[in-house]
Amino acid sequence: SPLATYQETVFLNDADMVMSFVNLVEYDRELSPQRRHHKEFKFNLSQIPEGEAVTAAEFRLYKECVSGAFRNDTFLLRVYQVVKEHLDREADLFLLESRRLWAAEEGWLEFDITATSNLWVMSPRHNLGLQVSV
Repeated sequence: SPLATYQETVFLNDADMVMSFVNLVEYDRELSPQRRHHKEFKFNLSQIPEGEAVTAAEFRLYKECVSGAFRNDTFLLRVYQVVKEHLDREADLFLLESRRLWAAEEGWLEFDITATSNLWVMSPRHNLGLQVSV
């Protein structure tokens, strides 16, 4: 497959800057048993210059092939924006996207998080990260 699709190439050509951010969560904190299939992701967007508009933002995950007993199964992957954290219970989440995937599928999954990224840039205190559930 090509490195960039036509649409991605158009975005890249129009951009004055392309940035990549790594996940700051090294160790997942213990989530409740109901959320044991959730993973947290946090990104520091403070490098984006003040006043700059985020024209496109993608959250990318690499999905490996699941073989064996589950090979023919599908599962639902959901990406959430963390809206509010609580000391005494699980965080409030806002569903950004859900996608049904084949276990045997392998490759990059891309999720549009442009609106969420713009919120985080304009109001860094709202940057509580993402959660992914399977």
